[in-house]
Amino acid sequence: MVLVRRQGGWPPPTSMPPRWLAWAIRSIALLAAIALLATALLHIIPGASMSRYFTLLPGPNCDTDAQWDVSNAITTCSSNELQVKQGSQANSLAEVILRPSGSLPANLETHVTVRLVSIVTCAGIVVRRYNPLGGYGFYICGNGEWQIAQYHTGTKPALLDHNVIAVDAAQEYVLSATCNGSSVSLALDGVSVGSKTDLPDTTTTYTIALAVGSYNGGNDGAAAFKDFGFAPLPSSQSSS
Repeated sequence: MVLVRRQGGWPPPTSMPPRWLAWAIRSIALLAAIALLATALLHIIPGASMSRYFTLLPGPNCDTDAQWDVSNAITTCSSNELQVKQGSQANSLAEVILRPSGSLPANLETHVTVRLVSIVTCAGIVVRRYNPLGGYGFYICGNGEWQIAQYHTGTKPALLDHNVIAVDAAQEYVLSATCNGSSVSLALDGVSVGSKTDLPDTTTTYTIALAVGSYNGGNDGAAAFKDFGFAPLPSSQSSS
């Protein structure tokens, strides 16, 4: 049998991949390397922006892609949630604090799924937390109350807005908190329940915390968190 030469040259050896496949493999590898480099730079460059974030399991030993600290909290990372209990300091919040790799959006929406483990618990998110006594707290409580609280250094927290709804202590809620200039608002399971206008505070040098407390003044608050994230508001909704 005589091999017939095809127009354009001999057929390539069967052990060699087509040229287009080799090009595609190299392109995918290059894109993966660029993504890894961008992630690394976001974590090591001082002042880099951390504009959005999401994790199924927040907190230390659960989420290894971000830095988390604890304050007066006992945490346990399970396969599907982060469990948080108050520490020994009575009448003090247990906080699991996200330390951003750079500045955060001035106006943002943050959310988390929270499950109340103890009936005396209030649990939620502290946003624009610029120190342990500053920021806004958004909570759902086992006694059927939701709260929006304001914290200022050296003063007791001020309850900006609150009300009572039917809450099952064992039920999960998707808690969403929005800060937009001087406006702060809370939604539960996608339904807005309260909002308040306060002094505008659009600083980006702050942290976000998952918080657990006890409304009876003790230290027996307990809750579980999952599906945490935040993102900047669309520019059309932002204000300064």
